[in-house]
Amino acid sequence: MNVARKQEVRRRRVVVADDNLDYLNEICDLLETRFEVVARTANGRDCVNAVHQLSPSIVITDISMPKVDGIEATRQIMKSWPGVKVVILSAYDDPIYVEAAVEAGAAAYVVKAAAFDELIPAIDEVLAGGSYLPIVRT
Repeated sequence: MNVARKQEVRRRRVVVADDNLDYLNEICDLLETRFEVVARTANGRDCVNAVHQLSPSIVITDISMPKVDGIEATRQIMKSWPGVKVVILSAYDDPIYVEAAVEAGAAAYVVKAAAFDELIPAIDEVLAGGSYLPIVRT
C-alpha cells in the first residue's frame, strides 16, 4: 500500500458502539492505530445519533445493546446514510445473526473472539468495496 493510500485509510472516521465499556475502549484503542474514532457509544440509539451528527465512513457495532440493538441500528443507518459501511462485531457465532446482519445492510461480520486479528482486515476489505463474512459452524 502506498503512502497516500495509508494516509487516506488513516483519516477514515469511525463510530464504535458496544455496551461493554471495557471492550469498547479496547476496540477503540485498536482502531485508533489506523482510523479516527469520532464517537464511542454504549447503545444503538446513540450510535445512530452519532452517525447523523458526525458523518463517519465506518460504524462498528455490537448486536446486543440496550435501547436499539445493532441490527436495528444498522437498518436505520443504511436507510438514511447508505454510503456508511457497517461492521457488526458480535459474540454470536451463529448463521442466524450473520444473516440478520447482512439483511440489515452490514458489509462485514466479525466474531468478538477473533476481533483483534480480524477487525482491521475486515474494515480494509469493506473499504475496498468488498464484504467480510465469517464461515460459521452450523
